[in-house]
Amino acid sequence: MSIYRSGRRFGAIARLALLVSVTFVLAACASNSTPPPVSQPRAETPIAVTPPPATEQDRALFLRPPHMGDREAVRIAVLLPLSARQPSVRNVAESLLNAAQLALFEFGNPNVLLIPKDTRGTNSGAEGAAREALQEGAELILGPLFAGSVTAVRPIAAQRNVPVIAFSSDSSVAGNGVYLLSFLPEQDVDRVVDYAGLQGLTVFAGMVPQNSYGSLMRQA
Repeated sequence: MSIYRSGRRFGAIARLALLVSVTFVLAACASNSTPPPVSQPRAETPIAVTPPPATEQDRALFLRPPHMGDREAVRIAVLLPLSARQPSVRNVAESLLNAAQLALFEFGNPNVLLIPKDTRGTNSGAEGAAREALQEGAELILGPLFAGSVTAVRPIAAQRNVPVIAFSSDSSVAGNGVYLLSFLPEQDVDRVVDYAGLQGLTVFAGMVPQNSYGSLMRQA
């Protein structure tokens, strides 16, 4: 299946993506329970694939709620760990989903259809959620949250030429159609060190967690 976007259609997707991005950032600022990223080895660059045109059978599977009638829907998938085992992760996922719904309301375009998908907080769950979303006609994927899940989703989305805006803080998973909407630890460290230098401080001590997020901070 190939996704064809007219200039007007692509513009609508781009505007909504920008609005969702701003809303997600505000939601992230308001949350104190954002979990650290799950770092994964850098995946090999996928081979570029030119997908075949969408068939009528493909289009018949696209999600189209009854209230949309015959309108041409712009489908945007949101991949989040809504049923993750950790309560803190579920809370973050719910906050991000609420942010996406708020952005959709603010955008005010009745042709935009949000498709929430539960990744269950696992890489295999993210892969399955992405496949379902693409089968239902998603033209943009927001999420997943964790680095390993982003790595699992990236080649699937690339085969359909569908961009991914992920929420991981691990910059190693970006590229090849994946963009990050997050606070990167290396950027935060750089800003803190720059500010400390302006204050005349030259000796630093770092207190970081003993996990993958802490490793990213130490490497920064």
